[in-house]
Amino acid sequence: MIAAAVIPQTTQTPPCRTLLTVRQLAARHPAFTEPAIRCLIYKAAHNRAAVPQVSVLDTALRRVGRRVLIDESRFLAWVDACAGGDAM
Repeated sequence: MIAAAVIPQTTQTPPCRTLLTVRQLAARHPAFTEPAIRCLIYKAAHNRAAVPQVSVLDTALRRVGRRVLIDESRFLAWVDACAGGDAM
């Protein structure tokens, strides 16, 4: 009988991310209204090169067709990073 070599599986599952719509994010974090979040998304799309902090926000956005999903943890990290100064 030939013994088969056991190769350990090293596949790691990516960390679970919470992706929310604008409405869901506004409901979960009432400090941000839907219009304010939409304004941030608009500025992130149009000021990528001009404002570095907005580029960081852009990493929290995922576009699926016309729908924009927001990575909650990255969005909140961006808020924390902008706490000391003007985000826009």
